[in-house]
Amino acid sequence: MKYEHIYLNPADNGMAFRCGLKAYFTWYNAQRPDSALGDRTPDAVYAAGI
Repeated sequence: MKYEHIYLNPADNGMAFRCGLKAYFTWYNAQRPDSALGDRTPDAVYAAGI
C-alpha cells in the first residue's frame, strides 16, 4: 500500500488521504490479480470460498 499508493499519490489533507485509500482498497480487492492467489483477485477468491 505504501509503495503502490501513498508514496506515489501524496494527499493534501486527511479527507483526501481517506478517499484515496478507499479507492485503492476497492481497486486492490476487485481488480488487481495476485500471483499468490493464482492470478485471481482477493474478491474472486473470497467469492469462490462461499
